[in-house]
Amino acid sequence: MTGLQTAAPITLELVHSGRISVLRWLDALTVKPAKLINIPHGSLKVGTEADIVILDPESKSIFSPDMNASRSTNSAFFGREMRGSVKMTFVGGRLAYETR
Repeated sequence: MTGLQTAAPITLELVHSGRISVLRWLDALTVKPAKLINIPHGSLKVGTEADIVILDPESKSIFSPDMNASRSTNSAFFGREMRGSVKMTFVGGRLAYETR
């Protein structure tokens, strides 16, 4: 999905600049979308699905075409410095993504 790869670092700019809190950021990227499509969210209780993202909010990189995981060959963010990156994603308790 175009834009998903850059969603965390681009929106983290709002946290780093002090425009929103990290809790507001988490809510906007996790709870609100889950509610919108009516799926369970926001629990790490025993017996629930473990959907977890591990990120480094301080890592810096310049987004380039060779980093692009999308099938799309263009992005408005190529050449842009980004702060924050997803390192791993677990879906249903299983590793679904790891930084290459």
